[in-house]
Amino acid sequence: MARRKILTASFWSRLMAPPLEDREVAMYCTLTPDEIEAVARKRTAAARLGYAVSLAYLRHPGRVREVGEQPNDVMLAFLADQVDASASDLAVYDRRPQTRREHIAQIMARFGYQAFTRSLVRELVHWLTPSAGEDSRAEPLAISLIEELRRRRILIPARRTVELIVRHAIRRAENVRISALTGDLHPDHHTALRALIAPPESGEVSTLSWLKAAPKSASAKSIKAVLDRLMVVRAIGLPASLRQNISTSALDSLAGEGLRITVQNLRRMAQPRLWALLSAACLRLEEQLTDLALDMFDKLLGRSFRKAEQQSSDKASQLLMDIIRPLQSLKAFCREALTARLQTGDLNGMLDTANWDEIENATSAIETALGDGKPDKYSELIGKYQTARQFAPLIIKGFSFKGAANAASLLRAVDLLRVMFEANKRSLPDNPPTGFIRKAWRPFVFPAPREVNRRAYELCVYFELRDRLRAGDVWVEGSRQRRNFDDRLIPKATFEILRTDGSLPIAAATDAETYLVERQQQIEEAITSVAARAEAGTLPDAAIQGGTLSITPVKDETPEAATAMSRLVYGQLPQIKIPDLLTEVNAWTGFADCFTHYCSGRPAEDQKALFAAVLADGVNLSVSRMAAATHNLSARQIAWAHDWHLREETYSAALACLIDMHRELPLAKLWGDGVTSSSDGQFFRAGGRGEASADINAKYGRTPGLKFYTHISDQFSPFHSTVITATESEAPFVLDGLLRHQSGVAIEEHHVDTGGATDHVFALCYLLGFRFAPLSRSP
Repeated sequence: MARRKILTASFWSRLMAPPLEDREVAMYCTLTPDEIEAVARKRTAAARLGYAVSLAYLRHPGRVREVGEQPNDVMLAFLADQVDASASDLAVYDRRPQTRREHIAQIMARFGYQAFTRSLVRELVHWLTPSAGEDSRAEPLAISLIEELRRRRILIPARRTVELIVRHAIRRAENVRISALTGDLHPDHHTALRALIAPPESGEVSTLSWLKAAPKSASAKSIKAVLDRLMVVRAIGLPASLRQNISTSALDSLAGEGLRITVQNLRRMAQPRLWALLSAACLRLEEQLTDLALDMFDKLLGRSFRKAEQQSSDKASQLLMDIIRPLQSLKAFCREALTARLQTGDLNGMLDTANWDEIENATSAIETALGDGKPDKYSELIGKYQTARQFAPLIIKGFSFKGAANAASLLRAVDLLRVMFEANKRSLPDNPPTGFIRKAWRPFVFPAPREVNRRAYELCVYFELRDRLRAGDVWVEGSRQRRNFDDRLIPKATFEILRTDGSLPIAAATDAETYLVERQQQIEEAITSVAARAEAGTLPDAAIQGGTLSITPVKDETPEAATAMSRLVYGQLPQIKIPDLLTEVNAWTGFADCFTHYCSGRPAEDQKALFAAVLADGVNLSVSRMAAATHNLSARQIAWAHDWHLREETYSAALACLIDMHRELPLAKLWGDGVTSSSDGQFFRAGGRGEASADINAKYGRTPGLKFYTHISDQFSPFHSTVITATESEAPFVLDGLLRHQSGVAIEEHHVDTGGATDHVFALCYLLGFRFAPLSRSP
């Protein structure tokens, strides 16, 4: 039985095609002086051009030009211009195949090119294995292999041979990953892992299915349920060395596969692959459950604070309503006293006629309304102590917190509370850590000298811990989102090597002195230019008069005729069903091939089921309801396509495919050159089961929901989109879209509104070579 091809014909043809774009032609077809000397030895123009074309083909794409194959016009004209020939001379050259074969042999001998031999297969498999360990997709591995062959000046073999090398590298990398995850396991670990997929008793689900079904809505009960699952995962006792034995990407790949495969299929899986998948799944579940519990802790504290703020505001409003009438009575009395003093200087007559019963009643009403003082959100928060007491101690006891030096006092307070909770103590020691307490909390934590309010102290610790976790000053062992910030950086040794070599991937000076000198010079030049243009009155859409800057407002200049034409054009568009639209666009772009299988990396065979799954995601429809709305597709078919082919990375790849196709359209280039972009968030309300896990942002009202943060180019191409919580700042996601999109869009200038602008984004955009242009809020 023939092996299944892992590289599509269209991909292979693109890989083997000679350069076409002007920049690629200039890069790969520019002859060196040594090559020009070799070409000049040929007597006729046809021989020179044929020799140059053969040389260019061996360089890129790295193969011999086929008999009768015609290079593209751009490449042929570029080479002909360098060797003093005409493009038509190639037809004369192709009439003599013997000369062509002789020239290829001469080029290989002189410039060090060599034919591919089977002895290289084993060597290249070993070379490609580390890359396959990081990314097991066939196409990226084939590209890496081809680039290495070009670098070594080895002619690219047949597609079947490349597939053989890639397939063996993937298999070898898989064995390496499995060995890394199973080498330190003992029989006790095997028994505990086997118990995760053991058949359940009395009709219940397996332990692994129970672990994956953790609640998502934030509540004290949910935190307990999540921590119960986390304790089960920790009880397996996997060695800490497993994380160091395997890269993060390789661990993610195995964990994703282990969490997708059904328990029934896992029971039939052979060892040691089973132990590797279950170990990776447990390591990933530990991270997910840890982050889920901490997210709930954050949400519940935020919910309590918002309620305290609202209650404080309501009480302030009620207080004003309660005292406004008594204040009016006192106001009338005070006004009469002031009038009498100014007119007669004698207050006795006025005091004798005053309504003292009304004044006494007004004073009593004000005293009653004021009570213990003005309403305060912290007082209201302390009143909700019992609510926080239901979940916060679980977090304190369930996790180990570490932090930077500036969080030392807070960490000592956390350790103190943990000891108190475990010993069931109710009173604080005489001198608890207090260096972390902010000014706003101090009047409540210290109501009197040498007195500490325990409830206020605990709440202060919880909220300060939440804030420090957000800032990254405190981190949690076993967490992925809240791990030590230094773990996200490149190692110091690598950084020093890159800085010494001058190859740091930043677009700025690597020392402060040089940077400040450069910026000072740029600022002075800009000020001089602006001053000169202001004096001449040539500032675009702006003027400086009398020391005041006036900016011409942007007006809608769309002619009515253009609006009418737009409506007419849209009216001419045919009505089409969305599945038909997906099929037609896929015929143009091939975006469906981007939805590769999680394990094999192959495109989906059943495109109808794939498109149905994509459509279900797009309209937020369940698999069963989508199956009921389609013909000849079952829920199982759609579910299979959804679970194994639809992932964040495949959606990103498909979007990049569409964006790259859109960029090449002449109509898109009328809007812009594709180097400028902007980003903004869009709020969507949540409903049904999603409402409980969503967040409330006061900017969008009291309805919970999520935000979609989207980057769009000046060609109206939405090249990146991500889902964020409604309460998250948009600024950290600005760089995600600029750096992590997979399309060919090359952004140089980026615009955001006030929500996307921070000093950190300014600095990082400069370091990375982007011009950052935020829209500032009007004063």
